[in-house]
Amino acid sequence: MIRHHGYYTVPCLGATCDLMVHASEWTGKSVPELMPLLAGASPGSSGWVPEADQLAAAIPGDAGAAALLDSDEKPSEILDRLRAWEGELGAAVRRWLLIVGHRVVGGYDITESVALDHPLLLLESLRQIVREGRHDDSAIEEAAAAEIREQLPAEQRETFDGMVDDARATYYLRDERGLYCDIWASGVLQRAILDAGRRAVEIGGAHEARHLLEWLSPPVRRSAAATFAIIGQVFDEPDADALARDHHQERGTIRGRAACSGAYEGTARLIQGPHELERIQQGDVLVTPSTSPSFTGVLPRIGAIVTDHGGVLSHAAIVPREYGLPAVVGCQIAMCTIPDGARIRVDADADEVTILG
Repeated sequence: MIRHHGYYTVPCLGATCDLMVHASEWTGKSVPELMPLLAGASPGSSGWVPEADQLAAAIPGDAGAAALLDSDEKPSEILDRLRAWEGELGAAVRRWLLIVGHRVVGGYDITESVALDHPLLLLESLRQIVREGRHDDSAIEEAAAAEIREQLPAEQRETFDGMVDDARATYYLRDERGLYCDIWASGVLQRAILDAGRRAVEIGGAHEARHLLEWLSPPVRRSAAATFAIIGQVFDEPDADALARDHHQERGTIRGRAACSGAYEGTARLIQGPHELERIQQGDVLVTPSTSPSFTGVLPRIGAIVTDHGGVLSHAAIVPREYGLPAVVGCQIAMCTIPDGARIRVDADADEVTILG
């Protein structure tokens, strides 16, 4: 898992950054202005997996399954019944749950809950697959490429076209190395540890299967804390206290980096992690430290995204580009300065978030 994560770092970021550096130099555009070139190139970031193709076709064709999906039954009961459905439809649901259900939702910690522990989020993701299908943003990226290409001298256009092709061919690896190499693999490892825990219970070596995970929790969390501290020091994150003082001086304006253009006003919903995602109401602005693929199920409900961490190639930036949601990332102090339930304006074109009241 760890080896493959590192192995794919260069191909997933190298071609993208090569394109950004040269296109910016040639046109004078900023990196956020160039990111529409890659719109739709990472379907996995919006929750789409190959196993979803069959679901998108099978469920609408079965009146009973479609009615069950939209029913008011408990999310866990709906998923259980669809999993047990006869024929290819049930098999397709089981294949999909095998891939998405065992992803850890708290990041990369094998002691955290997995998606199967949050049936509502899984159900929302399944409903989104059936209702919307796979996002097709090819027209957006083609229009962006044509606009930039027209600004280039003739001798640079062929090179530009090759860079765009290379970036689009590898861009999806940025998120999929996390989806499969980290988050899914961590969930599978957790499943194995719990199985060992059940065997330990059978022979009297433990009282509960989860005790093996709890035993692993302290060293896992210690390692994670050290790793993220290294990342913070290497990339020199700004001082949050200093940023908070600047925020008060600017009277309620928080600055960050635009991840996807546009503006939106709505109710701020502060979410510390996936365990709070069920609090989100239709039209809310998601305000959170950072996002992970476990957030996919609530994306149809929100109007914009604000995060404290991340740059233009972070998961929190890739997802809004796939959905066309205004987003400002890397704000550093959003979680400690925006009140939960406040009315805010997310102006990605101006790289800022304003608290309205």
